[in-house]
Amino acid sequence: MNNQSPQYPLIVSAKDEGYIMVVGSLDEMESTLEKIDIENSEYEAWDSLGRQIRLSVQDEVNHGHWAEMTIIGHQEDPSLRTRIVSFLSRRGINIDSSVSIRDLISSLPKGWS
Repeated sequence: MNNQSPQYPLIVSAKDEGYIMVVGSLDEMESTLEKIDIENSEYEAWDSLGRQIRLSVQDEVNHGHWAEMTIIGHQEDPSLRTRIVSFLSRRGINIDSSVSIRDLISSLPKGWS
């Protein structure tokens, strides 16, 4: 894993369905997402700083966890901001897209939406 750890909460988006989930811990992510879906790259993920995260399944369980997260972007990914604003807009929630990424993330409901 990258020497930097992802900052929680994580934002996970199902690629084909447009759903967004806010995840507060690795345990929560592993209990919600299926290994096969991660292996099939069905999700995109970001940390609370807006950095893109690659999700993968480890060959061996490490400290009781099967999921592995690697930071693949070292600055805020602009597509996350666009995705959150669009997601909230589809639900009738209008938000100023110029607010901080943390404020945008805090506007999202917990769990799958």
